[in-house]
Amino acid sequence: ALTSLESAVCLSVNQASSIQSIGATCESLTIGHNPYKLPLSAHAVFLKGNRPQYLCEKVLEEAGKKTLSSNALLGEFSNMCSHSSNPKDIREKLQEVIKAKEQQDARRNALKAAFDHADSDGSGEIDFDELKMAFQHAGGALPDADLKRVFEELDVDGGGTLSYEEFQKIMDMDILQVLTITGTKSGNESGLPSVEPSSEAYFGEQLRQNAAPDTQMAKMMETQNLSMKLYEARIASLQRAVAFWVLFHEMGRRVANFWPSVSLGLLGYRMDRTHSIMRIATTASPVSGAEVRDRMYVLALSKQWQKMGRLIDNASSAWSLKKRYEKMFAAETMSANNVYAALQGA
Repeated sequence: ALTSLESAVCLSVNQASSIQSIGATCESLTIGHNPYKLPLSAHAVFLKGNRPQYLCEKVLEEAGKKTLSSNALLGEFSNMCSHSSNPKDIREKLQEVIKAKEQQDARRNALKAAFDHADSDGSGEIDFDELKMAFQHAGGALPDADLKRVFEELDVDGGGTLSYEEFQKIMDMDILQVLTITGTKSGNESGLPSVEPSSEAYFGEQLRQNAAPDTQMAKMMETQNLSMKLYEARIASLQRAVAFWVLFHEMGRRVANFWPSVSLGLLGYRMDRTHSIMRIATTASPVSGAEVRDRMYVLALSKQWQKMGRLIDNASSAWSLKKRYEKMFAAETMSANNVYAALQGA
């Protein structure tokens, strides 16, 4: 979403830069964090960030695609998502749903067996030592210190035991949820949880190292969406705004000093009495080819789901009608048999 906003701004700047007046075009200058100069802009100021890279930025850098335009970035991110989840038709989706349900049922049975094995006294609750036994029996792998933090997090009443439902919550946690608990202090003097500062070389390094081998990279990158939006809305946008104000003030100061010097003091320029007008022309929406491809896939999949829904409705209606006719035929047959039996008795 943030790259889409950048793409819209870049389109506006390019359009403004292409407008001619008396054979000349305006000289545009851009200020931003993305180290990419627009083809039609005269100058570009790149602001240095004071934060580690996010996971999506690190992956692009490893692929040698760090300096790209906003549209190219949108295409790369879309390609990552499409490679992580290849398009499937409706039959493959249904097979995946059925397979996932079977795996979920098998996992629930395994978790229940592990819990019952650790719950030696049959009380329906387990303490921390029993949790370690059940956790290992169910195939979990987590250091005792981290498992203890998770145990204390879910032991809301402080009784020192967990029920099966709470044990199931632990086993259903992904690596991000575990890292969130283990990387957060229990609370400060106000009772609010405090987050430990990250010492990672890039945000998501620990998540990437501890993730399962079959974890999709796109899913891991999506977990950082909220953090990226907060950074963009609270920090990065403010940096660009301050840089823009400083630039405008310096331009105005130079113009104010220029006119008196060339006119021997006859002409002047007052910054506090000047109104600046900025014109932005937008005539198109910046949509990349990857976005068009993804949208076409979503529409095609939605059409298949609608078709399947109609087929199910038609089959259900036909089955209900058949059952109603069978019931009516059975009632008429029974009535005819009763009449025949009455006639024979007479």
